[in-house]
Amino acid sequence: MQAGGVRTVKLYHATAEQYYWPESWSSQKARPIDIGAECKIIDIPINLRYDLSQGAKSRWFVNSGISSYIMLKEKYDYTYAPHTYNIKWKTWEGTTGNYWLGVLNVSAGFERQLTRDWSLQVEPYLKVPLAQIGMGKVMLNTSGIYLSARYRLGRF
Repeated sequence: MQAGGVRTVKLYHATAEQYYWPESWSSQKARPIDIGAECKIIDIPINLRYDLSQGAKSRWFVNSGISSYIMLKEKYDYTYAPHTYNIKWKTWEGTTGNYWLGVLNVSAGFERQLTRDWSLQVEPYLKVPLAQIGMGKVMLNTSGIYLSARYRLGRF
């Protein structure tokens, strides 16, 4: 079992079809055609790891679990079609709260032992939404590669 915390910045664009316009903003009839977002988040993953194969100083593994997001700061920029008038919201900044157990984590990786207690890992990952996230309630997919150093605390 693995748990931790990762401070991350999610940058993304959404179309009008992917973005939920808040009901409290219904007085503005014009809707954006593109939404740019920058969200500062603490990602708290809880994962289970399974080692597929292990050599003397290396191993291949798969990892899966669930993450919670704590939204620290969100900023949204709204782009409207040319010649759109009576725009009240060109941007929005704030926080929409926390999203507990809202993201499925899936990854696979390779670990290389350096010393008895230290190793290096490379781990491509995919984060699949289980909940709508942020101001626009977007189903936010994320992918990337974790590069990490691992320290074994003790032998049980």
